[in-house]
Amino acid sequence: MIKEFLLKFLKLEGLINNLTAYLETRMQLFKLEIQEDITRAVGKVALMLLISLGGFLFILFFSISVAYLIGESLGLVAGFGIVAAFYLVVTLVLVLSRKAIGEIIQKQVMDSMKHKSK
Repeated sequence: MIKEFLLKFLKLEGLINNLTAYLETRMQLFKLEIQEDITRAVGKVALMLLISLGGFLFILFFSISVAYLIGESLGLVAGFGIVAAFYLVVTLVLVLSRKAIGEIIQKQVMDSMKHKSK
């Protein structure tokens, strides 16, 4: 009984209710912000997948065209062999420089996170 009187007298009951409502509202806002970030990330990933698929198909058909073009002069097998050798060289360069490429990608991701938080 004294506790209730003190709460009403000092208006702590209203303060506690306001604080509780504030915390609940902040929690809802936090959930919405997380949901928005996830939605944005999923959209970016989907877009990157579509762009990657388009790029892959372009490279695939362009490579086949180049292989046939070279094949007209040197023979069909040689055309495809030369294109395959080119991709082998590109792959070796990427494998040998993977550490530097990884550092560049990490730096770009960190920079984009810094810009996002501002």
